[in-house]
Amino acid sequence: HRSHWQVLGTEPPLPLFPEPINEETELMLRKPEEGEDILSDYASIGLSLRRHPLALLRRRFDALGVISSEALWLLGDRNKAKTAGIVTSRQRPGTASGVMFFTLEDECGFINVVIWSSLIEKYRHFISSVKLLEVHGVIQQQDGVLHLVAKQLIDRSPWLGNMSLHS
Repeated sequence: HRSHWQVLGTEPPLPLFPEPINEETELMLRKPEEGEDILSDYASIGLSLRRHPLALLRRRFDALGVISSEALWLLGDRNKAKTAGIVTSRQRPGTASGVMFFTLEDECGFINVVIWSSLIEKYRHFISSVKLLEVHGVIQQQDGVLHLVAKQLIDRSPWLGNMSLHS
């Protein structure tokens, strides 16, 4: 069977050009940038083994005084802080009196965010669809667990471009 297909793939030489001339030119495409590679990874498999997307945005966040999840632990309990991350989960348990819990992810780890019902109402126009969230709030640190109780929310999703994310 294989031999039959190999024979079908050969052509007799032509009288004008007995040997085919196959000159292939090199493609003139630019190499993708790191961010484009990361976007492609997320679009195809939902994650990337390259740097975290927030590592590419860290300078922007630093300029705004927005710190990483790792730096939150250094500030300690009851301090004000600004942080940001990709929304990986949202929970609004029926037993939580309207409180919503978000888990954000940045290049250093995870951030637990508590959002009271009054704030949910204020930001309802984007709270269920936000992909990249900046949170200003107060740290609650107890028994090895850290939460940021939100006071202000900013939707930074446009900074991710058309990145495909699901929470």
